Amino acid sequence: MKRLFELFKFPKIDSIEALPHVGNFSYNYLIGIVMMYMALSILSGLTVFKLVLIGSILLPAGIFTTPITYCLSNVTTEVYGYPVGRNLMWWFVFSSTIFTVLSFLLIHLPSPADFKFQSSYDLILGSMPRIFIAGITGTIIGINTNNYLVSKLKITMGGKHYWLRSIISTCGGEIVYNLIAYPIMMFGKLSFHDVTHIIFFATIFKIGTTGIFLLPECLLAHYLKIKEGINIFDYNVKYNIFRFKISNEMNKPNLVVVK
Repeated sequence: MKRLFELFKFPKIDSIEALPHVGNFSYNYLIGIVMMYMALSILSGLTVFKLVLIGSILLPAGIFTTPITYCLSNVTTEVYGYPVGRNLMWWFVFSSTIFTVLSFLLIHLPSPADFKFQSSYDLILGSMPRIFIAGITGTIIGINTNNYLVSKLKITMGGKHYWLRSIISTCGGEIVYNLIAYPIMMFGKLSFHDVTHIIFFATIFKIGTTGIFLLPECLLAHYLKIKEGINIFDYNVKYNIFRFKISNEMNKPNLVVVK
């Protein structure tokens, strides 16, 4: 109980110099990246059951935003470091939990007798618990695979060839996500043939579209490194997915911050 009260105890600050400081850099653009990541990820979940037919290829509409979220995750890990990219993933999990619970509760509030759109809300938001479980499971494993590859390959390649590192990490993360998330989302909703069709072509589509967003992604990463004044290499960072504190790792003397 004493430990619980200590969590809500404000620290005593005697001077400005006593304030905690994390690293030698700022986060001027990070909030914008996080907000775009959250918005696109939730939009992908909402549109997963909207099927798009391109020729004879059947795809979920949510697939069109997923490559962008992986680009943003790549850039976050590349510029701000693996601990920040990992925290981005966990904040997405937390935000998605709130969104899923509240949306599921709100659509089941009593409606007037002449309200004709309940079935539409049930179709989209009523399916959110299943989409949430599938998406979160796929995201935790897929995005972490992506971030791990971005971080490790940066050290291995000495920070060079970001375009190549981005392609490798995105492909690895997307394949893992598709194999985990889509079966959970769609089995029981669609036929086995349609589900396997979607998994196969969604993977091909995502890998193919990686090249479309590659140039903007590389330019964004380069721009942020200049504007933020950083280029982090994750030396001796703990790749434990269940670590939540950034400061413990970002203040390590052997984690490189290039000004």
